[in-house]
Amino acid sequence: MAFARAVPFVVLAAASIWQAGRASAGRRSPRFDWTLDLAVATRALSKVPHMKWMVVLFLLALLAVGMARAGLAAVLTVAVGVGWEVAETTVVGHHAALVDLLPDLVAVLAAWLVAAAVGAARSRTGRRGITAVPETPAPPSPDR
Repeated sequence: MAFARAVPFVVLAAASIWQAGRASAGRRSPRFDWTLDLAVATRALSKVPHMKWMVVLFLLALLAVGMARAGLAAVLTVAVGVGWEVAETTVVGHHAALVDLLPDLVAVLAAWLVAAAVGAARSRTGRRGITAVPETPAPPSPDR
């Protein structure tokens, strides 16, 4: 059963790294931009696709390893982001950069916080799932 829960994460992670490394315009010698400054970081944080896919991957990793191991899910997800950047180092038209990991980290942290809040709310209410109709208290008995 645990293997089946991991399949979506593994398949999407492998496919996304493969896609990042596709070289339809050709290959070049490996290049990696190590620049970290405020302007570059601000531009990197506008990369919504990076953030969106990190959230999806984190949720799939969380499904695979469980909420009790959310830290492992975060590490696995960020490792995929590192894989994207490494795969892009030789692809013409792609720009592999350390700063591109910033939106990945922000998205994973945000998704982790939301998942933790949802988990805390579920444990506080004692519910394991979502019910369509909220429970209503029974009306008081007429003999009171």
